[in-house]
Amino acid sequence: MKLRSTLPGTVAFAVALSFCCPASASAQTEPVSTQAPTDTTPQEQTGTPASENTAATLPADPVEADAQAYTRLVVRHDSLLFKEEMRQITPAEQSEMAGIPARGAEIARKYAPGEAMNAQAAAYQQRVKELSETVVAAARRDWITQAFPSAAAIIAAYSTDAERLASLQLLLDLLEYRVIPAPPPTVEKKNSYRREIARISPPAKFDATLFAATRRLGQSKQFRLDVLNKFVPAYAADAARVLEEEQVQTEISGNLFMFWAALGGTLFAVLAAPLVFLVRGQHAHVEAGYLNPNEAFQLPPALTDATLFRRTCGLSFDCGRIRFRDGEIHTFETPDGRAMKMLMEVVGLDPGDIVSVVARGSDTLIYYSHSRGERFVSPSTMHQLIVLPVDLLFWFSYGLLSASFAAIFYFVYPLVKEVNPLLSAALGAWGVFMFLVLYYYIGFMHVFVKKIRTRQLYKWIPTLEAFIAERAPLVRQSCATRGDALRKRK
Repeated sequence: MKLRSTLPGTVAFAVALSFCCPASASAQTEPVSTQAPTDTTPQEQTGTPASENTAATLPADPVEADAQAYTRLVVRHDSLLFKEEMRQITPAEQSEMAGIPARGAEIARKYAPGEAMNAQAAAYQQRVKELSETVVAAARRDWITQAFPSAAAIIAAYSTDAERLASLQLLLDLLEYRVIPAPPPTVEKKNSYRREIARISPPAKFDATLFAATRRLGQSKQFRLDVLNKFVPAYAADAARVLEEEQVQTEISGNLFMFWAALGGTLFAVLAAPLVFLVRGQHAHVEAGYLNPNEAFQLPPALTDATLFRRTCGLSFDCGRIRFRDGEIHTFETPDGRAMKMLMEVVGLDPGDIVSVVARGSDTLIYYSHSRGERFVSPSTMHQLIVLPVDLLFWFSYGLLSASFAAIFYFVYPLVKEVNPLLSAALGAWGVFMFLVLYYYIGFMHVFVKKIRTRQLYKWIPTLEAFIAERAPLVRQSCATRGDALRKRK
C-alpha cells in the first residue's frame, strides 16, 4: 500500500511549480496569526513502532487509535519524501521510508472485507480524511517553511544586490504560493524576506539601474532554476521543464530562422550575381594587331571607347584595297602594307575595291566602299555590342542556385524536417520557384539592356560614318599611292 495524504484536490508533493509576479520591495509585513489546528496528534519518533509511540496516549476508541496511527505514518512518510525531493535524505531514512507503506497497510487491513472491524471501515476512512485535512496539512506547511532558507542565507549566497533582490522576491512568491494558509512561522519568514527587500531597495530611494538588473534576472528562467536548485530543489523540476521548453523553442526558432535565412540568402545571391555582372560592365579595348599605326587613320579616344550602357565598344578604323574574299571573310591590304582579314556581311565586293571599316576586332561594324559609294552597318556586330552574355549568366546563376540548394538540403533541411514537415517538404517547390524567378529576371534584364544600348548605338553610328567620310579623300590617296608603288616594284 502506498501512503499518501487524503487532502482534497492535492497529491503529496506533486503540485507543479508556478511563478507569480515579483513581490514589491515595499510589500507590507503580514500580521502573525496565532490560530492553531483544531485537531492534533502526537508526532511519531523515528524508528519507533507505532504501538510503542502511542502507548501512553492511546485513545479508548480503537478506530480513533488506528486513524491516528495511520496519520502519523503518513506524516512520517511524506516528511521523508519531501526530504528526498530536497536532496537531504540519508540512506537510513530512505530505508525507513520504504518500510512505512507496509506498516500502513497492516493498519488498513483491519477494515478490509471479511475482517473483524469491517463494519467500522466507513468511520475509519472518514476520520483519516479529517486528520489528513488538519494534521497532515499543518505538518506539510511546517516542512515547507523550514525548507526555505533564511533571509541571511540568501543574502550571503550572492555578491550583488540585484541577485539578492531577485532571489528574495522569487522565494517570497514561491513561499506565498506553497503555504496557504500561512502559520506564524511562515508569516515570520516571509516578513524577514520583505524586510531585506526593503533594506536593499528602499521604496523612498528608487534605483533605476538596480530595478532594471533585478527585472532582467527575475525574467531569466535560467536564474530561477539556479535559485531553486540552490535553495529548494524540490520545486526545481517544473522550472527545469519550463527552461527546457524555452530552450527547445529557441532552438526551433533558430532553426526556422536559419532555414528562411538560407532561402533568402540563396535568392539574394542568385539575383545579385547578374546584377553585379551588369554593374561591373563589359569593357573592350582595341587589340594591338588591329590598331592602325598611322595616326591619321586612328579613331579619336571618344570614338574608340564609344560608351553604351555599362559597356565600352573598343572600336578601330582601318582601310585598304580588297585582295581576297572567302565568303564573308574579306582580306584587304592597308596603305602601310598590312594584310587584314575582316568579317563583312556584304556581297558584291570584288578584289581591287577600296574600303574603309570601323570594326570591333575582326568584326566589321560599319564599312564604306569607296569604289561603289555604298555604306553598310553589320547587324551581327551590332548585336554583339548590345547584348549581355545571357548563356554565361544563366549557367553561372543556375550553378550557384544548385550549389546553394544542395547545401540547404544537407545542412539546414535536417534541422527543420521534424519541426515543420510541410515547410521542409516544400523545399523542392522553392527551388522551382527560384529557377523561374531567375529565368524571367535575367530575361527582363537582357531585354532592358538591349533596348537602352540599341538606342545609344544608333546615336554613335552617324558620328562614325562622319569620320569615315572625313577620311575618304586621304584613304583613296593613300591606297592609290600604295598601288603605284607596287606597280613600279613589279
